[in-house]
Amino acid sequence: MLLWRCGLAVDSSVDSGVSCMNIFSRMFLFSTFLLWGCGPEHDKGSELKKARTTAKLFDVMDYSPYRHGQAPGGAEPTLSEIREDLALIKQISPEIRIYGMGPVADNILLAAKELGLGVHLGAWLSYDGRAGMSTADLEDMSASMTPANREQINWLLAAVTKDSQKTLIKSLIVGSETQYRREMSDERLADHLRFVRASLKASGLASYEVTTAQIYADYSPTLVENVDYVLYHVHPLWEQVKVEEAAAAVIRSWKDLRSKLQVWDRQGHPGFATKPLVIGETGWATEGQAIGAAVPSEENQYRFLVDLQKQAQAYTQESGEVMSIMYFDAFDEDWKKDEGSVGNSWGLYDIQRQPKLALRKLLGLPEPKPVNPERPEVPSPSPVLPGTKLFGVEVSGGTMTFFVQKAKWADLHYRINGGAQQNIRMQAKGEVLSFELNGLRALDRVSYFFTYESDAVKDSPWTDATAQ
Repeated sequence: MLLWRCGLAVDSSVDSGVSCMNIFSRMFLFSTFLLWGCGPEHDKGSELKKARTTAKLFDVMDYSPYRHGQAPGGAEPTLSEIREDLALIKQISPEIRIYGMGPVADNILLAAKELGLGVHLGAWLSYDGRAGMSTADLEDMSASMTPANREQINWLLAAVTKDSQKTLIKSLIVGSETQYRREMSDERLADHLRFVRASLKASGLASYEVTTAQIYADYSPTLVENVDYVLYHVHPLWEQVKVEEAAAAVIRSWKDLRSKLQVWDRQGHPGFATKPLVIGETGWATEGQAIGAAVPSEENQYRFLVDLQKQAQAYTQESGEVMSIMYFDAFDEDWKKDEGSVGNSWGLYDIQRQPKLALRKLLGLPEPKPVNPERPEVPSPSPVLPGTKLFGVEVSGGTMTFFVQKAKWADLHYRINGGAQQNIRMQAKGEVLSFELNGLRALDRVSYFFTYESDAVKDSPWTDATAQ
C-alpha cells in the first residue's frame, strides 16, 4: 500500500476528463511529516522542499510483481517485466513497498534504482515458536532463528549494505502480519527487530528506520518499543464495512491507535504518544463475492479512494497530524487463491497492466482498448462439504462444529450476526482440529475463516453459516 501525503481536489472536473497535469497542479501537502530516507547526509528540510515540487497521487505503492501464470515458488517475473511495472508505478508514486527478499527483490531494487524509485524493503517472516531471548549477542540471535527467517533477514541486511548512497532504501520492514497469523510471540518478533537494528549499528548503518507491519489491533507495547514508526494494516472490506462507511473506519483506526499510544505513554512508555503512525495497507477489491456489507467493485474502489482522501485531509486540518497511507496495491495478483474470491483484485491496474476505473477517473484517462488474452474468469468457490474438504463446519440445530483436517494447528476467527470478531485456537481430536460453538438461535449467522498450517501458513476465505 502507500504513503499518501498529497491532497487530490476531486470534483466534477475529474469525471469530465481533466488532464493528469491539471490534477497534479491542484495537489498540496497535508503537513510536513514524511517517511524520509535515512542516512548521515540526509536533510529533512530539503526532502520536504523536494516533495512539494514533485507531488504524486500516492507517495508509496505496495508492489508484488507476479503476473498471470506466475507465483512465489513458481514462474517468476523477468527483469524486463519488473521494469515495465515500475515505469507504470512511477507515473503515480515515487516509492514502493515490497514484502520479501530473494532474487526477485534484487531485480526490483535494480529496476527501482534505474528509475529513481525509493523502496521500503520487507523481510518476510514465517512461523517461529521459540520464546523471546534476553541475549544481545548477534551470533546467538542469528543462530536461534529458523533457517527461512534467517535467510530473509540476511538478504535484507545485504541489500542495505549495497545501498551505498543511502538513497534507494527508505525503511526496513521486518515481518508482515505475523501476529495476525499467530506465527510468533511479540517477544520473539522483537528479537528479530533488535537483531536487525543491532546488525545495522555494527555495520555503521544505524540511521535506517526499522519497523514491522501488523494489523492495528495486534500492536502491543513490546512491538511499539522496538520500531521507529508504527506501520499498521486496516482493511474495511475484510471487516465487512460498507463502502459508504469505509473511509471513516480507516480514520477511526488511526484515532484509536493514536489514543492507545497516548495511554501507554502515560503508563510508563515515554515517547509512545508522539511515535509516527503510518498505514501500511488499505484498499478496496474490485471483483469477487461480497463480504458482509462490503461489496467489491471498481466503482466502490473509486468511492473508497475519493472518500479516504477527503476524510484524511479533514483529519489533518483538524488535528495538525498528517495521515500517511501506503496504498494496497499496484496490480492485481491472480496467484492469490487462498484469499477468497476477492484476493486477486486489489490493484489499481488489472493483471494485464491496464488502469482500472479509479485511476482512469483520477487521471482523466480514456477507456482502455481490449487486451488479449483476456483476464481468466475467476470461478466462484465451491461450497464446503462437511467431512470432504480440508476445512468447514457442520451445523446441527444451535450447534456449529468447525473443523480443519491435515493441519499442524489452526485458529478459528468468527463473528456472530456481525458482532465482534472472536479468535479461538482449535483443539485436536484425533487427526482433526475442531471447535464447537453452542447456544446459537435459529437463523443466527456466523461468519468465519481459518488460519492454519499445513505445508505453509494460510488463511481460508470468509464464509457464512446459518444456525438451524
